[in-house]
Amino acid sequence: MFKLESLGRGVRVPFSADTDTGKLSYITGEELLSQDIRRLVLLPLGDRPRREYLGTLVNELPFTNLTAGVTPRFSRSVENAIVSHEYRAKLLKIKTTTGSDTGRVRMTVTYGLSSQFLRTHQEFSTEIDLPEADNVF
Repeated sequence: MFKLESLGRGVRVPFSADTDTGKLSYITGEELLSQDIRRLVLLPLGDRPRREYLGTLVNELPFTNLTAGVTPRFSRSVENAIVSHEYRAKLLKIKTTTGSDTGRVRMTVTYGLSSQFLRTHQEFSTEIDLPEADNVF
């Protein structure tokens, strides 16, 4: 039987210490996968040397006039990044919402586990608050 812990083990970001041991806090399973997807989505495209195709365009969002035709461009960028670089997840849906009063953009990424990890259907989602102009610099 499959256990979510077999998805891997990683350090919790932002870094924090385990209160019992004083060592770094580690996470496993769906929590790790959710963190990795969030980090991939928020990574600026071309930010990593020699991996210029890793990341998305969402960091350009604060400098873009948010019209109806713009958000699909960012969604496609996120879709390409997850499909190309996150082999543990099977992307199901991306939903982008804009707060009409605040202008804040939130992206909800819904995914399942790829078939090599799980035979039964199980859905997860993670919500990501995308960068605002005030938080860029």
